[in-house]
Parts: sequence; structure tokens; C-alpha cells
Amino acid sequence: MLSRRAVLGGAGAALAAPMVRAQSAVDWMTEDFIAAQGLPGMTWAVQRASGRLYTGAAGYADPDAGEWMTPDHRMRVASISKTITSAMIMTLEAEGELWVGHHPFAPDGVFRDLLDENSPWLPLLDQITLDHFLTHTSGGWPYTGRDPVFWDLELDPMELIQKTLAEMPPEYVAGSNYAYSNFGYCVLGRVIELATGMDCTSAVQAWLTDPAGAYSFSLAGDTLADRLPGEVVYVPTTGDPYGFRASRMDSFGGWVMTAADLLAIFAGFDGYGDEIVPGSVAWRMAEPYIANGTYGRGLLLNPAHGNRWHNGSLPGLTSFAVMMENGDLLSAMANGRTEESHTALEAFVWDIYREVAG
Repeated sequence: MLSRRAVLGGAGAALAAPMVRAQSAVDWMTEDFIAAQGLPGMTWAVQRASGRLYTGAAGYADPDAGEWMTPDHRMRVASISKTITSAMIMTLEAEGELWVGHHPFAPDGVFRDLLDENSPWLPLLDQITLDHFLTHTSGGWPYTGRDPVFWDLELDPMELIQKTLAEMPPEYVAGSNYAYSNFGYCVLGRVIELATGMDCTSAVQAWLTDPAGAYSFSLAGDTLADRLPGEVVYVPTTGDPYGFRASRMDSFGGWVMTAADLLAIFAGFDGYGDEIVPGSVAWRMAEPYIANGTYGRGLLLNPAHGNRWHNGSLPGLTSFAVMMENGDLLSAMANGRTEESHTALEAFVWDIYREVAG
């Protein structure tokens, strides 16, 4: 059911929502920030718990063409995609379509047929649950070093999973070690497909983003020629933004949207107001895997307060989004990446929030 809050918060329902464009002081702050960080452009959004939405932008969406950035430009959100994937998995569990305690590689698991029955690491694989992937505690496949999700770009996701399981064993017993894993969320995307009978992006649109009015949500293209309508050009400050298969990254880093629509999606499962998902989803996502832990299910946590957030980073892209404990929501994304842009953007989001929230 489409909630009242989702309508008020969604960029797709702009005529119904009280929209406040950035004030001049915030414009100057944003322009100064991208100049200081050496970023081509950025866009941001702040949504109050009431549904009141503030947006702003500065710099260029396409520097070579002289195309100015606007709040309506959409960008890849990189690993913030994991938050949306987690919300989808938890929604499907709440609706009885799957169980996060399922062991996908066990003898009766949904992906057992991908394994070599003579594999020496079957005992480790058998112990992994979907919840271990949600919490990055599967025991293997960290994003540091040799991240398998960037192997063999011609393979589809299921082929990639099979190759990874055959060539790269877990390093630890499931549940004993935290290691941030793109591969784990790649697996979760395929679980969504099995549970819904739809491709992962279409399923998320049907369950989460369309009901939120977040119609800019889409799967990224791979090349500059695949640039979507209203999408920025990613500037290669560190790495080639078009040198990998973003379209294969769906559930762990491949989705595109506006900053405002990202908040509209978050509003549907942040635990404040009318949700578009079962009420248990918000608290389950914010439940740390271990006591006082700093990662829940698709969300970073701080035991000292109730804020929940995620960030994203790819060549040509830096992103950050927060669900605050008071019900306010914040997001920002830039079409560039530097060595400092990750931490700088996170700090700047709070400067913007203090300015517009008063």
C-alpha cells in the first residue's frame, strides 16, 4: 500500500510535496565544498520527518558539455544499494517468502547445485546463512584485495557465484568474523530473484521503489554510451568509471537514482510514520549482529545513538545517506571521487543539515 509519507517524500510526487529549493547560503556552501574537494559536481537532499523536502546541487553533471548539476540529476549510489537490498530481503522474510536463516549452500540449500560435491571446503560453505551475508559475517570474500565481483566481466551473476565458490574458499567459520563483502550481497540479489520470479531490479521496483514514488530508480549502464536520461557523467579522478560492469552490480552497488528519491525509498522502511513494508523491517535492519556491533543488516550503526547510514564509493562516484533517530533523512552524492571525498562528503552532509534544519 502506498503510504502518505511516501507520497509526501517522493520526488516522483513533487506536486504533492512541499519542496524548498536550496537557499543562497547553502548554494555557496555547496559550491565551496566541490571546489575545495576537486569534485565536478554534487547533489543533496534533506527530508524532515514531516515530509518536508530540501534539495540542492552545484557544479557540473557533465563538465565537458557544460551541463550544470541539478537536484533532478540521478547518479549511481554504489554500496548504498546494499541498504535497499537488505530492506527487500527483510520484507520478503516478513511476508513469508524466505527465511534469512536458510543455508543456501547446504545439501538442501537453494544454491547447492552450484557446488562441486568433492570441494574440500563444503563444511565451511554448509554453515553460511543468508543472514551471514546480510551482516558481512559469511567468513569470506572481502572487498579488499581480490574482490571476486570484479572477475570475468563476461560472466552473468550466477556464473560468477559458481566460479567464486569453486576457486575462492571461505577463510573463517561463518559468524566468527566481520568482513565487508560485495560478493555476499551479489548472492542476496539472486535470492531475491528466486523468491520473486523477477530480475532483482524489477522486484525492488515492484516492492519498494515504485510504491515510494521513487521513479528515477534504475539499473546502471556500463559505458558512457549507456548513460541513462538525466544521469550525470562520472569523472575519472581515481579509476575508470566505465571500466567495469555496473549493470552486474545491481544488489551490491549498481543502482541509480536522484538524491531525493533515495530518501523517498529510505522513508519507506526507516521505522517512522507510515511504512510501505512490514513494521518489523526497520528494527531488524538496525539490529546489530553482535551486541554493540557497528553493522546491522545493510546499515552501519553507532551504539551511542539511533542514526543508521551507509556510504558508497566507485570510480567517479561518492555517496552518503543517513536515517536519523529523529526521523529526518539526509543524502548526498558527487560525480567524482578523491582520496578524501568519502570522509569529506560525510562531514559536509551534516553541515548542510544544520543549515537547512535550523
